[in-house]
Amino acid sequence: QLKYIYEALEEYLICQHTWFPVNELSQRIQKYSEPKCDEFKREYQLICRLTPVYTIGDCAGSYRTENRLKNRDISV
Repeated sequence: QLKYIYEALEEYLICQHTWFPVNELSQRIQKYSEPKCDEFKREYQLICRLTPVYTIGDCAGSYRTENRLKNRDISV
């Protein structure tokens, strides 16, 4: 639980205010789609920094016998 809290705080401190009302979406797209504006690129780089890179070893625990019944059916 503490890990989640720290990750949420880190995301807020790095990204700050990133939400906006949906009725402003088209205006923001027009504003930030200008060739010289790299706001989308900056936000994408922030997201990449916050998203962990998982390895095969990170996901291997789901294949252990004791965890197989806890997982969703892989055919779903």
